[in-house]
Amino acid sequence: MNMPMPTDPQKGVARRWGVIAAATVFIVVLAAVGTVVVLKTIKADPRERPSDWHPPLQPLLASSMQVQPIVGWRTPVLDVGPFPSASPDTVPTELRFATNVSAFDSTPFVGSTGDRAYFRVGDAGSSSPQWWLIGIDVRDGGRLFPAVPLPTTSRPPQCYLNGPDALLCIENATENVRFWTIDGHTGAVTHTGFTPLRTYTGNLGVQQVGIYALATTQSEGVRGIGSTAETTWSVPGNGDVDQGSSSIRDIPPIELATQKSGRAADTRVVFSIANGTIVSPRTTDGSRQLKTTVYPGGFAAEVSRGDERPTVQFFDESGGRVGQEVPGGTLADSVAELPVVALAPSGWAAYSAQGEKLLQQPGAMPAQTRLIGSTLYAMGDSGWHQYNLVTGAQGKDCSYGLGEGGYIASDGKAAVLTSGNATVGLETSGVDLASCNTLWTTNSAPGSFRHVWRINTTLVQLSDDGKELMSLVAPS
Repeated sequence: MNMPMPTDPQKGVARRWGVIAAATVFIVVLAAVGTVVVLKTIKADPRERPSDWHPPLQPLLASSMQVQPIVGWRTPVLDVGPFPSASPDTVPTELRFATNVSAFDSTPFVGSTGDRAYFRVGDAGSSSPQWWLIGIDVRDGGRLFPAVPLPTTSRPPQCYLNGPDALLCIENATENVRFWTIDGHTGAVTHTGFTPLRTYTGNLGVQQVGIYALATTQSEGVRGIGSTAETTWSVPGNGDVDQGSSSIRDIPPIELATQKSGRAADTRVVFSIANGTIVSPRTTDGSRQLKTTVYPGGFAAEVSRGDERPTVQFFDESGGRVGQEVPGGTLADSVAELPVVALAPSGWAAYSAQGEKLLQQPGAMPAQTRLIGSTLYAMGDSGWHQYNLVTGAQGKDCSYGLGEGGYIASDGKAAVLTSGNATVGLETSGVDLASCNTLWTTNSAPGSFRHVWRINTTLVQLSDDGKELMSLVAPS
């Protein structure tokens, strides 16, 4: 039985205040009990923050997570068939949204574009397993197209988004590797055959970057992939593509990425993952582009001139300079929504895509940050600190898990988090972002196939037995 967890009292956490331009203090004296209560209202100097800043577009959940969600639509695995067999003599048995008999090793979700979500289905426990690609419209759970058979060996093929309208599935093999290019709207197999691409790292290893499948070769660079699983454009480099942690953020897919310009190089190159166009930042002659982070609307780079200490500079999506440079600054790792910079000699700041300072705080740069709505959550020694980037107000410090691996989604007020795994048991919880309180929890026993994803603005859950997808919505 799923029961709401009792509310945990917020542990005493020391508030850390930045430089405050104005503070109004109200003192209320309660003579009857001799109590003095001091309340502080913090306001930031409007000159410190651009008045027209708006957070980047965020696909927050359409349904409130303030109370325990209930099941909306349901889609049993048999409803997304029929499942044509690769062999007339082989009948699929025990079909699941799964790629392995072990729930811990099963990864059925391929990806999504808008409300179109794609999964792999298989009878992994069979002596001759078979695999299919299926598509779901998460608005109502309806099937997008009949299940697409992927006749491979006993190992499930790997499937990737390859642009907004196509998918690429590749056999998980070392030689005579087959591929299928599939229309993301109709499920039609537009091309099939053999390919030099591989599902593992090394030479032409395919990886999902944003909504594109890219072929990477260590110490050589990155290539695009065409409709017949051939390589197209090429960007020389070390082959280690970086988009920060954008795949687990509440932002639309980013079309820029970065890699080092060579195996032993410290310089970086920014390029479009859609067509391979290199985006060269417009800097002064003789400058070197070092560490670089991409985010909606552009990118930031540590730029060095000769022996001078690098400065952080901001650029739009075409490489044009925006905002002011930050002398001696250092960019944070794994930033996806907006740039965060460690300042010299101390402190840190968050900036808009236009290079305008939104927030400045003393102390060490946060280990992780997350933007939900207009509030920046920054992980420090005493938990997650909250900063409203519009008003400058600071909220409570909370110990919830908004980091990578724990955060699933948010409606803007409550976050949906996960902990554990299929081996030890999975817990999904809703927490109030402002008060830090746990609102509800759902638990699964070890061995359960249950998993929860945010797909566009819908929360989608896989059942414990792996045989049904369902939406999770607020009670009506």
